[in-house]
Amino acid sequence: MRRAFLIIPLLVLAACEAGPGGAPFGLAGASPPRPAGIGDAELAAFRAAVVEAGCRVTNAEEAAVVEARTGLTEDQLRDVVEYLAGQGELVDARDTGFVLASGTCAEVASGAG
Repeated sequence: MRRAFLIIPLLVLAACEAGPGGAPFGLAGASPPRPAGIGDAELAAFRAAVVEAGCRVTNAEEAAVVEARTGLTEDQLRDVVEYLAGQGELVDARDTGFVLASGTCAEVASGAG
């Protein structure tokens, strides 16, 4: 559980990382390339874990669910968050985390701001 406290800021910052021209990836107009070593299975596991956490990651408990269910390292989690934010699949949850904006979570994300 202690690692979860470290992962939330990591995930929040990753979702806000600057893209080309200094704009946040989600707003940059150009999406980031898929991270090396991250395939469809890892992306699907991440999405499923976020759904299981309630479609959002805004606290340590939700982050712990995502981390435990994916088995991804902190670096991989950061890469996945950056990638999905760049794809428009993650939206900011008032500087406290993010909401998955695709699949079954799309409706939750529409009220995230």
